[in-house]
Amino acid sequence: LDWKVRWYAYNDVSDPLQQYDAFKKLAQQKPLQTAQIQELAYVWWNKPADNIPADQFATFAETTFDITKGKYKIILTSDD
Repeated sequence: LDWKVRWYAYNDVSDPLQQYDAFKKLAQQKPLQTAQIQELAYVWWNKPADNIPADQFATFAETTFDITKGKYKIILTSDD
């Protein structure tokens, strides 16, 4: 898959747990960093790039693909 990944910083005003509507608007702003990758498999113990904070950052990833009808299991792991 060809993933388009964007990173944004959020704060108390756009915290996803407290201010979800404001958080969703981040996706309409210019991201701090972007990447085109083939596999969406990140593990961070700090920050994903120099210009992204170590805490309070959001990762938006999207792709498109054709898939046959059936049952699938999607696994997602997150922290914070």
